[in-house]
Amino acid sequence: MESGIISVDDVAVHHFGVIVPNIERYLENSIWTAHGVIVHDPLQGARLCLVGLYPDMSPAIELVEPVDESSPLWASLKRGTSWHHICLQVPTTLRADELIRQHRFLAVTEWKSAVLFGGRSVRFAYSRNRELFEFLSEEVPHGRQHER
Repeated sequence: MESGIISVDDVAVHHFGVIVPNIERYLENSIWTAHGVIVHDPLQGARLCLVGLYPDMSPAIELVEPVDESSPLWASLKRGTSWHHICLQVPTTLRADELIRQHRFLAVTEWKSAVLFGGRSVRFAYSRNRELFEFLSEEVPHGRQHER
């Protein structure tokens, strides 16, 4: 590769995250339709649901509802319903770590199992422009099926 630039041909936008106070009430007044069940993620202290205009819309929208003030997402909710993060799907956790280093992102979480994505690993990092990115590994945990 020339000049140390790492190709991003193997990276895709998976979804955009939106902070909402209540998923059900938000959907009542929204153009989006739920594409699965609402799940509780104890690591984030939040309820989560993928939505879109139609099933398997890509990229999807992830509704994120902090469950209480102990959630690390609570401060974002206090600013109102808003775009929260962009999720990039990557082939492996190592590939994401390579991108984080190359673009000098600040990783703010370790790799964690994502309830909404069948246990696939996710990690959050801030860009130098203070944008929050979620990296979702395509690697499937042993004994599980790949889920969007």
